[in-house]
Amino acid sequence: VYNCSLETSAKESVDRCTSAPSQSLPSDIQENIHSVPKSMARYRVDAMIQAARYWWSRVRQVDGIGMKVIFRAKHEGSPIRYFTRMAWATTKTLGCAVSDNCGSTWFVACHYYEGGNVVDDVVYEKGTPCSACPIGYFCNEMKLCQSAS
Repeated sequence: VYNCSLETSAKESVDRCTSAPSQSLPSDIQENIHSVPKSMARYRVDAMIQAARYWWSRVRQVDGIGMKVIFRAKHEGSPIRYFTRMAWATTKTLGCAVSDNCGSTWFVACHYYEGGNVVDDVVYEKGTPCSACPIGYFCNEMKLCQSAS
């Protein structure tokens, strides 16, 4: 579920004009942050797409989470943590922002609540999509559980 408060905190992060992680986030909020040169992305939405693709692609470019999809201690400082933040099944909400106030660079951040990346926990349960949707949810066209309300 999209969360405007998380978007606001992500906006505060990108307005710092650095890819360094925010130090002031509560422990239950996690952050992905990425910079995109404006020469590579003409519009804000292009920068957002590039950042999301970058984070998602980390799953195939580093020592992975394995067939059991378990987040291990070795993943804490690894680039795969960007992918697992996006894929973490129990994350309830997210909010993202793109800053254009940083000269020739777009800065993109997404904040996730309740953040994942818990050592020795599964990133997501393997199985048939939507087979475990809670009561009051339905399977949408993207094969994700979505609230009926």
